[in-house]
Amino acid sequence: MDEEKAENDELTMYDYLGVPYPEGYVNPEYTYVFNDSNINKIIFTGYANEEEDEFQHILRQA
Repeated sequence: MDEEKAENDELTMYDYLGVPYPEGYVNPEYTYVFNDSNINKIIFTGYANEEEDEFQHILRQA
């Protein structure tokens, strides 16, 4: 049963993948997957430039 659940989890698409800060990606055991609906509040938005703003604009139109 656990193997079946693990296989289904591997096939599930998530919106985001999180890793510990400041280490970053260490290995799959230290990754956290979640969806936009799981986010209550954005505390900090990292660096963004005009290219990122344009990219986000295009994504919203799709």
